[in-house]
Amino acid sequence: SSTQNLPLPLTEDFSKYNPMHIGDSMVYIYYPHDTTDSLISEKCIGTITKGGNSYYMYRFHTPGKLFPKTVDTVYLRTSSDGDLYSYKDSDVLGINFHATGGGRVGGVHKKYFSTTTPLGSFDSCVSIVFASSFPDSYTEQTYAPNIGMIYSTSLDSTSVLNLIYAKIDTTIYH
Repeated sequence: SSTQNLPLPLTEDFSKYNPMHIGDSMVYIYYPHDTTDSLISEKCIGTITKGGNSYYMYRFHTPGKLFPKTVDTVYLRTSSDGDLYSYKDSDVLGINFHATGGGRVGGVHKKYFSTTTPLGSFDSCVSIVFASSFPDSYTEQTYAPNIGMIYSTSLDSTSVLNLIYAKIDTTIYH
């Protein structure tokens, strides 16, 4: 008998879909409301080590009348191939760019498409679906390379976030 060398499975690197740098900031507008009261901002303020992993600390701020004034810190990290993890009480997989479909953990819905948002046109986008009781309740988020999340919508389109400003490393999008 002979042995055949089979190719190794292709591992896609999705790390460019969640770039993280201290000082990065993003501002989203919440629709259908389009007032300054509906802005949601996030800023990377530093790093911290938890459970043996290094996380970027993101400060989220939701000012105004639409949302109660809140400031929250979220701890995020990406794996070497781009999956996104968060830390609250432990390390939790939040977006799995290597899985398809819905579920409580984000899975890929569409890959490598072009889309246009109020911030501009983007190529090679990936959409992730989060489901809590699929198909009754889910959110679809669209990620652009070298930026991150540019758009998010609920199943019934009552909750829509559009990125309107981003500073990623030294590049500004507005």
